[in-house]
Amino acid sequence: MTCSHNIPESGTPAPTTTVNVSRRLLLLTGSICSAVLATGFGQFANAVTTGKGGRPIVDRDGWPAKFKPGDDVRVSVRYPIGHYRVPTYIRGKRARIVRVIEQYINPEEEGYGRDAGHVIWMYQISLLQSDLWVAYKGAAHDHLQIEVFEPWLEHI
Repeated sequence: MTCSHNIPESGTPAPTTTVNVSRRLLLLTGSICSAVLATGFGQFANAVTTGKGGRPIVDRDGWPAKFKPGDDVRVSVRYPIGHYRVPTYIRGKRARIVRVIEQYINPEEEGYGRDAGHVIWMYQISLLQSDLWVAYKGAAHDHLQIEVFEPWLEHI
């Protein structure tokens, strides 16, 4: 078998780790060829995000989720005109990924009729209430959990 880069496919290593399972899945689905994978192309070259039962979290196009549970992130600060899905009170705030939920059609595109199937990852994140509300009087460990789409999250 050859890829579109006309480089012969070599055998893939036995799927003994999540990285190998992810690579094997990318190769088997035709999402990427071994030549591109070997170059370290993209952020999925060494993907280790895992879902239920330790399976790799990879979307229908072969792209893994960008974040995994436990990752610290910041909610992007943007003020787009029109339809958007992130409350202003969480923008710019530090959060932690609780879980990778699933992929959905991008609602910010769908709101304008551009719903041709472009899907993006959704995450459940946790933010400390004291980071959200200046006069918060509850327990220091109280938190808010909310779902946010991947384009609104940044690595920190």
